[in-house]
Amino acid sequence: LRLEAELLTGDGTTGHFTGITQTSGIVAQPHVTDLLTTIRTGLATLERTGYEPSAIVLSSADWMRLDLLSVSSGSTDVRGLPINQAERRIWGTRVVLSEGLGSKVGLIIGADSVTVDLDGRGIDLEWSAEHSGQFTKNEVIARAEMRAGVSVSQPAAVVKLATSA
Repeated sequence: LRLEAELLTGDGTTGHFTGITQTSGIVAQPHVTDLLTTIRTGLATLERTGYEPSAIVLSSADWMRLDLLSVSSGSTDVRGLPINQAERRIWGTRVVLSEGLGSKVGLIIGADSVTVDLDGRGIDLEWSAEHSGQFTKNEVIARAEMRAGVSVSQPAAVVKLATSA
């Protein structure tokens, strides 16, 4: 969860990534009318600039707001199209839930615009049961390490959504 938060919102200070939302050049989409309209406006921004969306990142609370919209009065306006709850898609684009963005923020990430960078080792996991006292306490120690970062190669293909006013 900490890695996810760093990838999304790291502030770039010592010991922290410059996360996706803090990257210079990403597109800001202010809240427009409601969440569904805001998302569609963000998708249109990508379409106008020639980028294809690969994922929409929302908090579970924002996804719930969309779910409730599709089962409320007037639901025939949105049921099935543009929202597909079973496949978790909006206008055909996969929705990924993340609490790492915080409140009132979402992202639309264009295809091939963001990568998670790992060193050649990936996740290094070591186990040890050989320290004094561990045998009598029936303890085993595990240590996991990873070198990671995030690269936003096409900032104009990332839209930061204001999911509420």
